[in-house]
Amino acid sequence: MIPCGRKRSDTVSPSGSEGRSSGVDAAVLAVVYSCLMASKDSPDKPDFAWYTAESKRKGLSPRCPIADAALCPRYWLSLDALGRNRQFTSISPERNAELERKWKMFVPVVAEEEPVADEKSIDHFCPEVSFDRFGLFASFLHEYIDDIDRETLYTYHERKGTLDQHDARWQWITPCHYTECREYSIHAPFAKGKPAKPARPGDVSPRKRWQVLERDKHTCMYCGRKPPEVTLHADHKVSVKDGGTDDLENLVTACEDCNLGKGASSIRFEGKPSTGPHQP
Repeated sequence: MIPCGRKRSDTVSPSGSEGRSSGVDAAVLAVVYSCLMASKDSPDKPDFAWYTAESKRKGLSPRCPIADAALCPRYWLSLDALGRNRQFTSISPERNAELERKWKMFVPVVAEEEPVADEKSIDHFCPEVSFDRFGLFASFLHEYIDDIDRETLYTYHERKGTLDQHDARWQWITPCHYTECREYSIHAPFAKGKPAKPARPGDVSPRKRWQVLERDKHTCMYCGRKPPEVTLHADHKVSVKDGGTDDLENLVTACEDCNLGKGASSIRFEGKPSTGPHQP
């Protein structure tokens, strides 16, 4: 079990089944809890102030730049989990089917990694969705088991004068910043977190880049590799310096290694080439 702010693998809640045995004074539980809390390095209450401070420390945008169902599969799966558990408005069947087709290559392959929600907890969640619904940036939240646990921790924070730093709804919290999400790394080209720069010749818009990646099944057309092994770019077959355009027909998915290795040279094929871009 985890007290507020601890990773699940880090510690045991002092208000667990052993702590609730008869004859154990609440003050004793508070002392035990205090010792555990003194050693942790995560916040009790991962609120907006904590989240944006972390972003500022990392030199990134305050909120996740891919926090949208059309840009991140975990965001979509987290929204869907809340909808199926009737904690949020459900995504329409038509839109859900569209997103399922779009993200089928990026959904978790095992159930243990999939975002889940029930009446008392959420797990493996997008922190942005968690904040929008519960007001905390967390990947894991679990309510108190019973009123004894809730009252014990309330008394502890009341005595310490830290009630404003504690969210009384949750016994267990795993804070999460968007940079901890695997999806952030996979879709890094969408999530630079830096001020936008003026467009340069050869820059491809995020929307068009996505159309190219989706058309090519998120596979490098030169070497056949896919995320998360590589970061993907939209490459010009005929380079901009040779007069190439940003038309979809002139764009191809390329991993960062292949794209940088190719440089600004153009790829021209006469008829049907015997060798060429990889076919997914």
